[in-house]
Amino acid sequence: MTCRDEILSAVKELVKDNPDQEFTLEEVLSYMRPRGSPYLRAHLSHHVTAVMCVNSTSKFGGQYQDLERVRKGVYRLLA
Repeated sequence: MTCRDEILSAVKELVKDNPDQEFTLEEVLSYMRPRGSPYLRAHLSHHVTAVMCVNSTSKFGGQYQDLERVRKGVYRLLA
């Protein structure tokens, strides 16, 4: 399973009962850590805040349009 796949799985679980589909990066990291994710915290953070985030201003931002940053530290699932 890729890093992106693991994050999407975690996010979908976190927001399943949340009508606004919002979550924090820390919630994702806390969810994935005890489940034995092989990815480093920095790698996961980079994916959420840049690679998977449609409105990221990072050089690597928006490669996938899975997430949207709605305010500081809070993201919304789009996929």
